[in-house]
Amino acid sequence: MTTTGSVDRSVADPIGLVTELVADAESELGSETIRSVVTAVAGGRAKSRNLAKFLATRPAALTDGRSLAPRAVGDLLIALRKAGASAISSPVCADCGKGLRSLHRQGQDWYCSVCIKETSECAACGNTRRVAFRDRKGVPRCSMCPDHDDRDPATVVHTLINTIAPGADRDVVAEALRRSGPHRPHYRQRVVWALEQNPRLLIGEAHFTPHRAILRFIDLLHEAGVAGIVRPSCPRCHRVAASRLGVGGGESRWYWSGGGVLVLVSGVLRVGLALS
Repeated sequence: MTTTGSVDRSVADPIGLVTELVADAESELGSETIRSVVTAVAGGRAKSRNLAKFLATRPAALTDGRSLAPRAVGDLLIALRKAGASAISSPVCADCGKGLRSLHRQGQDWYCSVCIKETSECAACGNTRRVAFRDRKGVPRCSMCPDHDDRDPATVVHTLINTIAPGADRDVVAEALRRSGPHRPHYRQRVVWALEQNPRLLIGEAHFTPHRAILRFIDLLHEAGVAGIVRPSCPRCHRVAASRLGVGGGESRWYWSGGGVLVLVSGVLRVGLALS
């Protein structure tokens, strides 16, 4: 069905052509059922012609589910599967090969929700790839270029705190850091990098903290009697609020509101109870 005549028919009778192409691959569905599905998906004249032209030149897309392909092809595969087709393939993720029930598009490819990610130039290797994470400077990196930091987080933070409170016990600092958040090395590294970038978070400016673990860390240091560590106060009323509740990601600003704390994250106010 990839002859010149088929391609010409994609203009004259796109619905009929797509119906026949699907019927050639799928024996479980009758032609009327197939035609009704195709008609529902194909939409207007331009869309149906593009769909028919693509399938006329690459009918294997119906059974392998692979992109590069127009979105209408993926929508058609999903609709046919829902109608009971068995030989017709689901769209498959261009990265991991997983069958899809819904589409996440990037260019002419479709991906599952796990694999679809932002693409950008990696700050380390310079190649344009999917962004696996952002490094300590906030710039994108690919999965091949991890942001290694072999320093001991507790030692780095203890050095920072010693500039504020000389003589602070390293074991106390290390224990507070350990208890402050999830026991994931990369998360702890991000906390350390944030404190390195802005040590003033430790002396009263933690209402701007990007990580909730920093608030918990400050509480634990304060409870341990580490001198010079200051709990954040509300930037509006200047009342010192319990700082054990946080939100992840973005720039945070904390406000006191009666028995709770209002948190402003990227322009959105959220309400949470203060823990004492």
